[in-house]
Amino acid sequence: MTMKYLSMAALLMAGVAFTSCSSDDDAIAEPQQSENAGPKTYTFTVKASKGGVAAGVKAAGTRALADGGSSINATWKTTEVVSVYFGETLLGTLNPNSEDRNETILEGSLDGTKFGTMKAGDALTLKFLSPSYGSQDGLLSTIANTCDHAIATVNVGTINSSLGLITPDGDADFENQQAIVKFMLQAGGTPISASKLVVTVGSTSYTLTPGVTTSTFYVALPDVTSETITLDATVGDDTYTYKTPSSVSFTNGEFYPITVNMTKAGS
Repeated sequence: MTMKYLSMAALLMAGVAFTSCSSDDDAIAEPQQSENAGPKTYTFTVKASKGGVAAGVKAAGTRALADGGSSINATWKTTEVVSVYFGETLLGTLNPNSEDRNETILEGSLDGTKFGTMKAGDALTLKFLSPSYGSQDGLLSTIANTCDHAIATVNVGTINSSLGLITPDGDADFENQQAIVKFMLQAGGTPISASKLVVTVGSTSYTLTPGVTTSTFYVALPDVTSETITLDATVGDDTYTYKTPSSVSFTNGEFYPITVNMTKAGS
């Protein structure tokens, strides 16, 4: 009898111990699940390129722009900021790690709490945005600083939660979202220097005042499809005009050097 009761007591104590261990195991399982959810921030790097904007060749540019005659040469600056979106959700921003080159590595952090259903193979949109088209003054440097608007798409390659690292599947090729047009003003085949040029595209007008008289004006024009373009140039006390004989289209990402032969108003 004594041995029987001792055996039953031993089993009861083992049961208590087993219950106690199970409770402890449950308590330490929670942090593991939280850790498996991944870190709050992920490092993201991607090789980014943007060739010059060549006449008739779709390409991209950014803040440092230079006229190469038949093309616009574009390079990166380390002060630039590129935003990364998954759908409409902003995940974070990237910065170039080098400048004065058409290729660079963009580096930055993405917010892991905003990934949602993001997985390998999904597309990320990289946007370089500063499309203040109304602030143009006819100078290429101003277009570079205030009107640049370029977009690239890359797919997610891998998401490594343990390292807090996302790698892209491929490089980012940026494309400008506007055309750059270079108007070279003439009258009777001779260059004329204007202090102001008003460019009207359909119902939208851009007033360009470079601060000095010039015969060359640069303007960034987004999404020009089958539009009539009118130019009104102020030359001293006179106004010279030009209107396209028919509707024209400018492809986003292309450079158009155009010589226009203007007529003095009232003549």
